[in-house]
Amino acid sequence: MASQGSATQGTVMADLEGRAADLLDRLTDCGLATGVEQEDLYGSDVRPQFCTMCAALADAVGAVISTAPASNQKQFADAMQGVKDAAASAESSGHGKLDKALKRLLLSLDAAASNDRTAVLEYLVAHVQAGRMLMTQQDADPQGDTHMAPASPLHQNGGGASPMKGVDGVEASASALIHDLATLLQCDPSPAQALPVLRAISGAIDQLLPRLPPSFLEPILPPDSLNDHQMSELEEIDSALRGEYTVRRRMLIERAKVTLQSFLWAERLQKEASSRQPAEAAAQQGEDLMHKQPAVSLHDVFKAKQGA
Repeated sequence: MASQGSATQGTVMADLEGRAADLLDRLTDCGLATGVEQEDLYGSDVRPQFCTMCAALADAVGAVISTAPASNQKQFADAMQGVKDAAASAESSGHGKLDKALKRLLLSLDAAASNDRTAVLEYLVAHVQAGRMLMTQQDADPQGDTHMAPASPLHQNGGGASPMKGVDGVEASASALIHDLATLLQCDPSPAQALPVLRAISGAIDQLLPRLPPSFLEPILPPDSLNDHQMSELEEIDSALRGEYTVRRRMLIERAKVTLQSFLWAERLQKEASSRQPAEAAAQQGEDLMHKQPAVSLHDVFKAKQGA
């Protein structure tokens, strides 16, 4: 019986650690990690880094709520401020005070209460991610066309080569990349057409290339540089890693789908049909971008370079 209990406890802990690892990745993607570790996300300790993260998370939730007000705005505002107050010092955050403040914030979002710190943080982070996705769609087309690509930095900054309203996602992404590349190379990105910017970029690259070491653009591991035995071992490693990470990707994708679906079940979206349609479109777009198979292949090893 004792061995069965230990095995069960070990399974629960492994699952909790896996959820914490996934949650830490999502916090990092949101720019909210602030030095927290996995143990901070499922333990009971309250380190300064965890307090900083909680305050930033409350602000992030507030930023997406401002575009879709909670049914009880005052309750939400009080709960958000409560998290920030609790995270202000070791005294105010200790003895479970910060966890209780996080739960109150969760309740203000029409969500079910949970005594699990990890579950509370998972929901709040999911709300931030889904809210930001929805905000991106709304910024792309305020009239409600959720298939419009997000505005590029060129458009936001008022610079040239900006994607005009009505261009598709590929054109908007290309415009943003041109702007970023021009800025990186200290070229003027302001011309109204992309061609002058591309010419300036080309000239800057031509000036930089001679300064690079001769082998800078050569593959680190040239093709045909491995013998049959080495290639066989590399293929075996690739197969093992591909299998492991395919399983991990599928697990994370399923979690993401569940998170997105739970967001769509929020009482606020059930009541407001006008908000539900763009939310569903944003969730579907997110699912469409998730690919179960890794994007890299074995032969990418031979394409790796010093500058890439």
